[in-house]
Amino acid sequence: MGIPDASGERDALGERHGLGRRQPPVRSDQQAEMGNASGSTLMRKLDAGDLAGAAEQFLLWDKAGGKVMLGLKRRRTAERALFLGKAGAEAVAIGQAVQA
Repeated sequence: MGIPDASGERDALGERHGLGRRQPPVRSDQQAEMGNASGSTLMRKLDAGDLAGAAEQFLLWDKAGGKVMLGLKRRRTAERALFLGKAGAEAVAIGQAVQA
């Protein structure tokens, strides 16, 4: 799993959208998962500068085999919190608080 370095380098998503240190970078493993998302609503909202709308899109990616998976629901909630600028531990706690 890739971890953003402390130098403040921007990843491809951050560079594309001019996101600096305020927005946590997307890890390389998340980028791989999002590889098929280039035409997604999340990316369209991000391209349009609608960060709040883009953040809400994370919550829609919680299914496997057409069924909502609690683990994915928690993960996407934590990823949304990270995207919105929450610290890692706080984002994890937010994700863990999600109930079925």
